[in-house]
Amino acid sequence: MMFDPGATEVVKTVRLYPESGGLLSRAVDQGVLRAVLWLIRQYPFAAGALVLLGAQLILYYVLGMLGLRRLPFEVSVLFVWISLYFVLVSGIPAATARFRMPVMPLLCISAGHAIARWRQKGHQEPLDVFEVEGAQAPQSAS
Repeated sequence: MMFDPGATEVVKTVRLYPESGGLLSRAVDQGVLRAVLWLIRQYPFAAGALVLLGAQLILYYVLGMLGLRRLPFEVSVLFVWISLYFVLVSGIPAATARFRMPVMPLLCISAGHAIARWRQKGHQEPLDVFEVEGAQAPQSAS
């Protein structure tokens, strides 16, 4: 679930990938290298989509982890627990990319936070989560 970019579902919809007997079954029967070569020869669009969507997913994860480190500790813990919940609920071995969708907004928030940090390289102060034009941080009761 976490590392399936969801390319096969997309290319199956437009009939550019077989409904059965795809990459996984060939990898089990013939080995990974022969299965990948088969995919490239028979379905080059599907192979390209798999690579591109896989790279996009890895970029999301890298930026999400970088941004998660910059968030306040409590928010980071909340994001990690919610993400872990969806990973475990989805049934890890039989899961598909669609089960990852509820977690993606949290990942994108963390990734956006990492990008915002990169854009303000010159500043040494930590980025305030509430630092939006005109927004104010909530006041503590103490």
